[in-house]
Amino acid sequence: MLRISWWGIYIPRRAVDVNGMKLPAPSDDEDSITMAYEASSQLLGSVENKVGNVVVVSDDIDHIKLGVLLSLLDLSDVSAHLSQDLIEAFTLINKIPENETSILIVVNSSPPAGCITTVFNDTSTQAKVLFLKTLSENLTFTKPSSTRLNTFIDLIHEILLLRKAPKLLSDMLKGISLEPSKISYLAGSAPKLSYLLKAASRIGLPSKSLAILTKLSATGITGRLLAIMTLLESIKSSSTGDKILFVILEESGRFLSSVIEKT
Repeated sequence: MLRISWWGIYIPRRAVDVNGMKLPAPSDDEDSITMAYEASSQLLGSVENKVGNVVVVSDDIDHIKLGVLLSLLDLSDVSAHLSQDLIEAFTLINKIPENETSILIVVNSSPPAGCITTVFNDTSTQAKVLFLKTLSENLTFTKPSSTRLNTFIDLIHEILLLRKAPKLLSDMLKGISLEPSKISYLAGSAPKLSYLLKAASRIGLPSKSLAILTKLSATGITGRLLAIMTLLESIKSSSTGDKILFVILEESGRFLSSVIEKT
């Protein structure tokens, strides 16, 4: 069983204006490596077991930069992986034996910039993953020549989030005999977040379970940082035994759903 043990967050102090919102951005002496180091270095001092695996999700860290980061963190001897996205990263970490401590580093170098490092399967346990599943829905369409691109993309989002997601989530919860009303928080991300919130309401999630996702998304945080940050904030806000529904949806039709319990 995958367990969440520790986490560290680094958000740059500099802010830039993006579509009328002030979003964090790296300063002149910051990049993905420095942000990942800041989020990870002090955190590693709390890790009691030997780290065996590191998974990095980034928009600009390649294998050369990964080697530099691992050297700075004194982790050059671990098994390291670069993942394309969070779904791939969580799928990989979930397959690692539970007696091996693993680290997930998620970093954005463009606004909203920042890094979140999460430690799994150390001696301490803040939450445990009860269920995790990924799948892909066939969302291959041919755009009618008369349809505007933005309208067509909105249609894909609607099909994925409003038509497919409610059934996928409902079937998943039924499969583990968990009533939607027992979900304390919804965490995650989607290409059209308002559709995900509507999908959650349709399957009967309590309105208060949407509070953290709604609040953090309103600050301009998006994508993978939003997914991880809402998950960790949900864990912090939960009491022992509370359940968190963690959902990641992508435009391609890839879908991750997980139920996480606060310990």
